[in-house]
This record gives sequence, structure tokens and C-alpha cells, in this order.
Amino acid sequence: MKTLLHILLLSILAVSCVQKTLYDPDIAKVVVKVNWDKMNEADSPDIITVQLAGKSITTTRDHQPDTILISSGNHDVYAFNTPSGIAIENGVANIGVDKDGKFLPCAEVFYSAFGEISANRQQVTVVELTPERQMRQLVLAIAPSRDTIMLMTGTLSSVAQSFDIQAAKEENAGTVILSFINDTCYINLFGIVGSSQSILLNIVTNRLVKEANIDLSEALSGFNIDKSQPKALMIVP
Repeated sequence: MKTLLHILLLSILAVSCVQKTLYDPDIAKVVVKVNWDKMNEADSPDIITVQLAGKSITTTRDHQPDTILISSGNHDVYAFNTPSGIAIENGVANIGVDKDGKFLPCAEVFYSAFGEISANRQQVTVVELTPERQMRQLVLAIAPSRDTIMLMTGTLSSVAQSFDIQAAKEENAGTVILSFINDTCYINLFGIVGSSQSILLNIVTNRLVKEANIDLSEALSGFNIDKSQPKALMIVP
């Protein structure tokens, strides 16, 4: 008898909880749509994470998320992909650094979008977001010379380590490690920070070992403006 009574009480409690979820005036329904059709660049991601009211959901080109139940009120909505080496914290994308405080370039490109909604229980709130490219490719090519380059390493200073999704702003000046293949370096960057950028190269040729410090401030001016187009520079050590 006690067991039956216990089961009945649990059933009543479960029904009560379901009814509260369905009819609670503080609960609103939201549908988030990612405009995949407008993301048609070759390096556009196939998976986007959406964060809303403390919830995190995943959407793909083949599957849009279902209705989300959140508390009524005003909320920020973040949409982004998660390339390797980038962590998202409090709406800011950060590239991880090594023990020396320098960071490696990302092989993938970061995309993001931000929106604001006012959700209420009287209607389903629909929010549409189009994540945009937030990184620009920089191509650094070493000018030909009579020497044969055997090994080359380098760094580029005053480039953005972070990107604020809501403000759409490049932040935290850092130094990125450059990797050259056949005297050329391809690198994806959030952008530059400040007005003074320089490249430091350590070069080993068939004749000598040398270091070159080159000011790129003028050449990189306006780098953050159009991230859809690569920026190519010829470097003369």
C-alpha cells in the first residue's frame, strides 16, 4: 500500500513539473536560425554553436536547432564556430598562447554573429543570425635573393589575440609565431591592434645567419577593414 501511495505521489509531482514547464509564464519559446545560404565562402564552417540564456546548442547546414525554452526577458545571442586553438569565454574568442606568451596561427577561420532578443511567453521569438568571417589571411612572401634560404623562423608583433563577438572588435595585442614553407607564410589573423607592427626574422642561408627586424606598420594599415580579401606582402630581409 505504501509503495502504491509513493508511486501516486511521484506521478502527481511529475505531472506538476511538466505543467509548470509548459505553462509557466516565465518560460518563452525561441527559434534560432542560422542563415547558411549567406555563408558560401570556401572556408565557411559546417557547424555553428549558438549560446543563449546559459544554453548552448549546435546547428549544422543540414539541421537547424529545435525550439529552445528560456526565461522571458532580454537576452544576448552568440553564434560562432570553434576552430582548433580558439576558446570562447564570456563572448570573447581567444587564441591560446605558449609558455613564452606567443600564439600560433589558426588553420581554420573564425566566424561569429551577435544578436539581442526580447522573449515572452505570448509568442515564439525567431532570431536569424549570419555569422561573418572575423579573420583575414595574411600572406608573407620573402623576396628572391642570390642566397638559398635553408631555414627561416619569425614572429609578427601587435596582432590581435582576441576578438569580442558582441563589439566586433579586435583586442589584446600579442605576438604570433610565423611558419614559412618555400619562403612563404600563410596566416589567419583576427586583425592588428595599435599602429605599430613589426616582423622579426631569423634566417639561415647557404652563406650566413642573420636577423632582420622589419617595420610593417604602414603596410598593414587598414588590415582589419575587409577580411574577405587576403593581404599579400613581399618582404625584403
